[in-house]
Amino acid sequence: MKIKMPIAMLMLLVVLLSCTHDPVIPETPQVSFSTQVGPIFISNCATVKCHDGSAEFDLSSYETVRKHVKPGDARGSSAYRAITTLWGESAMPPNGPLSQQQINLIYVWIMQGAKDN
Repeated sequence: MKIKMPIAMLMLLVVLLSCTHDPVIPETPQVSFSTQVGPIFISNCATVKCHDGSAEFDLSSYETVRKHVKPGDARGSSAYRAITTLWGESAMPPNGPLSQQQINLIYVWIMQGAKDN
């Protein structure tokens, strides 16, 4: 019995950690870049000496954000991967992670086609 309990706990832990859930992508309403997604990038990423145009990975406008996004493929988008990395040098933004609501909004925007709306 002593051996079975740790194995069961380990199996439960593996199952819980392997679960991921992608948000449901609604067809409407469309997520707006100009009023919803853009402000997230501007206020959290396109800051002085970060991604404001002075660096290679510019996130200061739709045109520059769009270079780092694959419409319809959030996980294939470098901008999305950067905001969902939780630790290490590539974790963004460096001042702390975005909220899950902000991440979901960016995910839905990308999956809806990453439109300039």
